[in-house]
Amino acid sequence: MRMQQFLEGLRTYNFEKAVKLAIADNIVGGWEVWFQVELAMHLCATLVPPTQIIREMAYPDHAARCDFYVEYGGGRDPTYIELKCQIPQRPDPIGDALSRFESDIIKQRAYTSKVAGFCLLATCGQWTENHLARLGSIVNDYKPAGAGALIIMSDGQIYIGSNIEAVWPALQEGCFSVIGISP
Repeated sequence: MRMQQFLEGLRTYNFEKAVKLAIADNIVGGWEVWFQVELAMHLCATLVPPTQIIREMAYPDHAARCDFYVEYGGGRDPTYIELKCQIPQRPDPIGDALSRFESDIIKQRAYTSKVAGFCLLATCGQWTENHLARLGSIVNDYKPAGAGALIIMSDGQIYIGSNIEAVWPALQEGCFSVIGISP
């Protein structure tokens, strides 16, 4: 899938619904699947030519499955996508989500040597300095060489590169953000 079009589709998604669900104390463990489906529907409606998205697709030659698989324009540019969302009921929701995000990156590195992969982390909570340092470490450990290694979206803005300090105020305020790495 062409990354620029994917990012534009993600940028134009209305995150208000995601924010409401992300912070709801009475919804336990289900908003990640909901966000997958909402995002898939939005991407199918906004990406041209038509896009096919399959949930829980197996990686090539492996039993492990990704959260969703995207084919752009009739089978071209297949991309395996992992999505992790924070779970507000956990003692350290952001720290827990960062750990699960890192696990997805490791999983994708093992299974996507011949295909495209992308890992996303969706959060809606206040980040501490420790969280930002941990994210910086993950980015430095796993990003590929070249531009566009890290994409951070906060309140509709797109940040590309390694300068995670640029989004510190938005993360500190707890705005909804989607962080992505292509391992």
